[in-house]
Amino acid sequence: MQHFQGLDSLIKGVVGKEINEWVSVNIEQLQKCVITSDYYIFPEDEIWALDESQVYENEHGDELPVEFKDQNLERWLEVGDIEGVISYLSHYHGTPNLMQIAEALQYYYENDAFTGLES
Repeated sequence: MQHFQGLDSLIKGVVGKEINEWVSVNIEQLQKCVITSDYYIFPEDEIWALDESQVYENEHGDELPVEFKDQNLERWLEVGDIEGVISYLSHYHGTPNLMQIAEALQYYYENDAFTGLES
């Protein structure tokens, strides 16, 4: 399991690292502030290795460690999606700032599409 405090920490921790996993987050916290939210990666092989009593399934069908149940986590985006959004922004804006990345990631999550920031 990996825990990242804030979006900047998540980006530095996963971009370019060839991690093919889901990022989980408390969506309510995320909607308040994408930049300061806590992000988690629970590798599937680690989840599968847990005893059945150590895993719970949330209302979205995500299997997560039971010790995180009170945090109301759910899958948000895959690491590859995050990298794709940043690459897309970089193509049109050079090096995007953290706020542009935050807005683009949230747009991608809500619309399953890249933003219209290309102009």
